[in-house]
Amino acid sequence: MVLPDIVRIPDGSRMAVRLLSDDARSRASLLALLEGCTAQDRAARMGTWHDPRAGVPWLLPREPQDIALAAEPVGAPGNIIAVVNLNVVDAQTRELAALVANGWRRRGVATAVLTAVHLLVEPHVVVTGLIDVTNVAALRLLRAFAPGTACAYKRGALSFAYSGHRPSRQPAEATADGGDDKEAGTQR
Repeated sequence: MVLPDIVRIPDGSRMAVRLLSDDARSRASLLALLEGCTAQDRAARMGTWHDPRAGVPWLLPREPQDIALAAEPVGAPGNIIAVVNLNVVDAQTRELAALVANGWRRRGVATAVLTAVHLLVEPHVVVTGLIDVTNVAALRLLRAFAPGTACAYKRGALSFAYSGHRPSRQPAEATADGGDDKEAGTQR
């Protein structure tokens, strides 16, 4: 599957989407992303991390089959504004987690990066995760990506799982940029 290099969000901003690797540049960029979020934001989206440094390893791929994508504004490499992880739980299951920088929320960034990561998901895989019940935007996004997904209330969060899902259409804000940029994409 080919990962788009450039995506455009509804306000016209363009983002570079790349696979994250465990290197100094990625670690520094992820720490800056986490430090830019309040403790409440980190807890609502990623668990109960109070120290941003403790969160960095969880945003990087930990197993060879894990997928971690970062979005950076075009022309601002190293300025990660969103990260999406799809981590292996077992042969049939992946856990999904996403974090978007404060100034970029509710602009279509998560939709664009989630669309890109779903291009890399095998159809037979069950995607699971937790969404804080106060994260209304994430709940709406789940309904858009996996309509009819059953959720269960669990420890102040909604647990979800959907199977074999690929978005039936790419949301407009997540289509590859049609400009002069390279559109070949990154092969995974």
